[in-house]
Amino acid sequence: MTTEFVNRTASVVRPKQPYVDWADSFDDGGPKYDPDHHQAKVFRIDEAADTRDI
Repeated sequence: MTTEFVNRTASVVRPKQPYVDWADSFDDGGPKYDPDHHQAKVFRIDEAADTRDI
């Protein structure tokens, strides 16, 4: 039995306070950031055969 290795990475993106302050500073009538209703975004990064593929 052979075990196959899969090389993948996940990147978690969470807005920091300076971004939230900047985004909320626009008075365009759009929604404001509410941390109770937003979750972090997770992006799966597939294996690359060569770093030039990234």
